[in-house]
Amino acid sequence: YHAETVFRTNMMGAYNAGRREMYGDPDVKAYFPAYEYTAIMDGRTSDICMGLDGKVYLADDPVWNTIWPPNHFSCRSTVVTVNKYDFNQDMISEKPGVTPAEGFGG
Repeated sequence: YHAETVFRTNMMGAYNAGRREMYGDPDVKAYFPAYEYTAIMDGRTSDICMGLDGKVYLADDPVWNTIWPPNHFSCRSTVVTVNKYDFNQDMISEKPGVTPAEGFGG
């Protein structure tokens, strides 16, 4: 189980780091002004990810420096973009009521 935890955590960390780098491109940011946190909602979903699932924040909101996945060991969550045609200010979520596990997030 240890090897699976290490593998999953590192793979999702690399995957989400690549997405974050891609989303930071100015051309991408111009088309996608906001991001949505997306968790896999099943029996293994952590309280952290349940609390973040569906939250939408502007792309440049500093909250992403805290909650960008992975947010705990074996985290399966990711962040998806919201395009400028679908986005409106009413989509912006309240600040999250949960925090990542120590050593994770951002």
